[in-house]
Amino acid sequence: MMLQNSAPLAAEEQALSNSISQLAASVYQDIQALGGLDVAVQATVVQGLTAKVQDQLRKYKSLLSDLQHAAEEQETPEQTQRVANVLARHQTDYDSIHKAFQTARISYTRRKEQSYVQQRQELIGSVDFSQRQQQIASEQEAEHRAQDVTASLRRTRQLMAQNLEQTHGNISVIGVLGFGIEHTHTVV
Repeated sequence: MMLQNSAPLAAEEQALSNSISQLAASVYQDIQALGGLDVAVQATVVQGLTAKVQDQLRKYKSLLSDLQHAAEEQETPEQTQRVANVLARHQTDYDSIHKAFQTARISYTRRKEQSYVQQRQELIGSVDFSQRQQQIASEQEAEHRAQDVTASLRRTRQLMAQNLEQTHGNISVIGVLGFGIEHTHTVV
């Protein structure tokens, strides 16, 4: 991103311009990395990269300010104009880089939100939430009814077992009484 002019800049201004160009390339790479991050990456990675880009943009702005001061300190109007032209190009680059940073952040946030919505839909299922709640409620009601039926069957089994014991006892008593009556007929 080195800028070319018809007349060269003074050494100090050229060094500032070169520093700005190198910083622009670096920050642009970091913005590209931020824009391409997978939504599954840890939040600390995103925050770290965002903070790094913000620091680079502050440094970029500071270098632009230094170049502005250098333009104001030029001895001739031609030198001032050359530095001002370089400054204007760097300012335009800064504006486009800042816009790219905002776009990358918005893009990442949207992808993260879409991923969240997709995960939520997968967890809940294709049925909308209220229908899913109704389905869960009806499943719980069916489970409760099944438990009631099971408890009723257990009570019925217990009553039948008691009736069998009572009937067995009655038969035993009748058997003893019947034996006693027969025995009395044979004695008489």
